[in-house]
This record gives sequence, C-alpha cells and structure tokens, in this order.
Amino acid sequence: MKQYNTIAQRIGAAFLDGVLFLLLSYIFTLIFNSSIDIYGFVLAAYHIICHAEFGQTLGKKLTNIKVVAVKNGDKLSYYQSTLRESLWIIAAIINLYADNNLHSNTNEDLCTTYIILTAYLFILLADIIVMLMNTRRRALYDYIAASVVVDISDYSKGVLPYSNKDY
Repeated sequence: MKQYNTIAQRIGAAFLDGVLFLLLSYIFTLIFNSSIDIYGFVLAAYHIICHAEFGQTLGKKLTNIKVVAVKNGDKLSYYQSTLRESLWIIAAIINLYADNNLHSNTNEDLCTTYIILTAYLFILLADIIVMLMNTRRRALYDYIAASVVVDISDYSKGVLPYSNKDY
C-alpha cells in the first residue's frame, strides 16, 4: 500500500506550510504592528480552503500528497475539510488561552495553563499513535472527516490513489 506511506511527506508538507505561514505572519506583524495570536486560526482556514478546493496545500503539492475522501477518492467537501481541521482549531483556542495565562503572575493560572498544554500534547500523541496503528496511516482527524492522505506520484501511471477495501 505504497500510496498510504505518506508520513515523511506529511512531515515535509507541514514543515513547508509552517515556514510559509511563519514568514507571512512575520510580514503581517511588521506591516500591521499586530500580534500573531491568530496564526493557528489563519493556518486552519488555509487548510480548510486548500483541502476543499484543491485537495492539498502548497506543502502537500510540493511533496506529492493529497487529501481525499476515504470512500471514493473525491476531494473533500468544506464540511469534511472543516471537520478535519477541528482538532487544530481547538488547539488554536487552547494556545490562545495558554499564551494569555502564561503572562499571568498567579500560580493558579499557570497550573491551569500547564494542564491544558499537557492535554494538548496528549491529543497530538494520540493522533500520531492512531496514524501509526493503521495501514492507511489515517490520523485521528482523518477518521473524524472520513479522509485519507495519499501519495499522488503514481497518478500519471493510472494508479488510483485510494482503495475502498477495509473502509
């Protein structure tokens, strides 16, 4: 199932998209003299739009992977794409809350922040474990959205990027 062995490509795509957004956030901050607290929300919106419209972000395009519906290989709907990003939207909210509380001087706020950050890391770890435990390398958010990430480098050879087997 070569088309599902996308872990290295996903890491590369996440890195490329992250660098792109860090640069854009830095430029945005310089131009508008604003905070980048909305970084997570902008990144989630970018993923939602790109996955629904094209099936891939710029990083995914450069690494030859695409997000498709697990049932039939079609591109995701906006609903599916939003579901796929739901964990990251929650993470962005957690990050905003934690960032605001880290500047607090009370031990209670700091304790709450560390508990929230620990829960966030637990979710990320669970996501990675889920991805490693199935043959299609579907992450938790792929199950939520009924999606799968596929290697599209064999598209030109007529190989389908998905299989309905074991859906």
